[in-house]
Amino acid sequence: MADADDIKQRIKKTIVEALRLKQAPESIEDDGALFVGGLNLDSIDILTLISELEERFEIRIEDDEIRQVNSVNDIAAMIQGKKNLSNN
Repeated sequence: MADADDIKQRIKKTIVEALRLKQAPESIEDDGALFVGGLNLDSIDILTLISELEERFEIRIEDDEIRQVNSVNDIAAMIQGKKNLSNN
């Protein structure tokens, strides 16, 4: 499986591409807020992002897990946890 930094870079690229943001993926901070005070994503953005993350990382993010998605670090930890579970 990819290391944490690789996963974070893929997440940032996914955020920029899926939401058609006009900024470089590298400009997104690992622990920066995705909502208020950060990228200011709204509920439609988050649903679009979750759908794209599920497809690109071949995982399923449950509705109750969406509340845990507050930063790139949070998403990376969730993906790594799901990938680790599926490899056992």
